[in-house]
Amino acid sequence: MFEFIFGLIQIGNSIGEPIKAGAELFDENGNLLDRQKAKNSAIIGGLFSPSKALKLRQESGCWYDLTGNCYADWLESNEKQRLKEVRAFDELERLRQEKIKLYMNYAYVFLAFIILLIIISYVL
Repeated sequence: MFEFIFGLIQIGNSIGEPIKAGAELFDENGNLLDRQKAKNSAIIGGLFSPSKALKLRQESGCWYDLTGNCYADWLESNEKQRLKEVRAFDELERLRQEKIKLYMNYAYVFLAFIILLIIISYVL
């Protein structure tokens, strides 16, 4: 009996995940592209998978939200936080690359100085 129920849940998940992924698309600023579609997807998905709905309500803290607005806000907040972290990492990487270039320039200057010293010592 449980195998049958778990089989149905797996079939529902395999159908629902692509729909959810298509409904929860974001722009470059972390805002939902189609807020209503994301809300509807969450509401319908909650009907077909109550356990996932409860898990998401626990994660988001949106226990009494029947409209899906709190869930959409939570999604956008998570995406904006993720983008903030990605941008911070990109900035650190850019600074690291600049530091490497600076050290390479110092190495070239030092190498040129050594070559100049060798030339001067050879001439004298």
